[in-house]
Amino acid sequence: MNKYAYGIDVGGTAIKYGFFDNNGVMIRKWQTPTNVEDNGTYILNEISNELSLDMKKNNVKKDEIAGAGLGIPGPVNKNGIVQEAVNLGWKMIDAQNILQNLIGIKVKICNDANAASLGENWMGAGKGCKDMIMVTLGTGIGGGIICNGKIVNGTKGYAGEIGHIHINDFETDKCGCGNTGCFEQYASATGLMKIYQKVTHEYGIKMDNAQKESCETVFKKASSDVCAQKALEIWGEYLGKGLSIIVNILNPECIVIGGGVSKAGSIILDLLEPSFTKNVLIDLHDTSIKLATLGNDAGIYGAARNILKDREA
Repeated sequence: MNKYAYGIDVGGTAIKYGFFDNNGVMIRKWQTPTNVEDNGTYILNEISNELSLDMKKNNVKKDEIAGAGLGIPGPVNKNGIVQEAVNLGWKMIDAQNILQNLIGIKVKICNDANAASLGENWMGAGKGCKDMIMVTLGTGIGGGIICNGKIVNGTKGYAGEIGHIHINDFETDKCGCGNTGCFEQYASATGLMKIYQKVTHEYGIKMDNAQKESCETVFKKASSDVCAQKALEIWGEYLGKGLSIIVNILNPECIVIGGGVSKAGSIILDLLEPSFTKNVLIDLHDTSIKLATLGNDAGIYGAARNILKDREA
């Protein structure tokens, strides 16, 4: 009987591993550096070797393992082909089949934000929600859509790219995607810092490079600094508006906010609430918005879940 599963979160600097039982209990976790030499040529071989070593060291047989799930930083189509993973150097790689042949157990690959969404839905803030949206606030904005307990992947693996909802017709600066006025240009950590710099300039405060604040310090100064207060108010308006668009289209049971910015805590919910309430359909005011609880482990939980849920089907 398959009693266990591996969850693996492949990042540009580190690969995180988790070993889970079929009830979602994480038995152990560890990480290794990501070898991105030669456009990530060695990554899959090194993952295979790492899993083989773990099975041998812990006396786990292959027939006890449901498989290995991977979260990858890039779009993945329904067949497990990675369209592109810039941080790894990959482009159009059939990573799922390659790793499956190397290791000899079932492998399932999905986008890393989708993996984090599955993790929070399985054992985190979204536990028990059949329809959930995960929003990750970091340098950019990522997301995952779960409908009736399943990830919505899209034809090319781009479903959940909520950071690129168009939110401002008057923006002239380009987003990383090449368009202008994207949600993540305002409601990400990068967006907050741009807003803060603009506000300080309007108040006549000049900052040299040594004085530039971080996203974290802007939140810390919110109770005493008028520029931080104003910047966070504007940022919250954009965040609430973006989330209202998502809710109006998808009508989820709950939204879970994760990513590095979520560490600021419940102040985020307070900041977004007025704009969200103003812009969302009246009948959807009761949509639950929560902060993620699994932190950096969400990806490995979700990658393992992606394997185990197939067995339950």
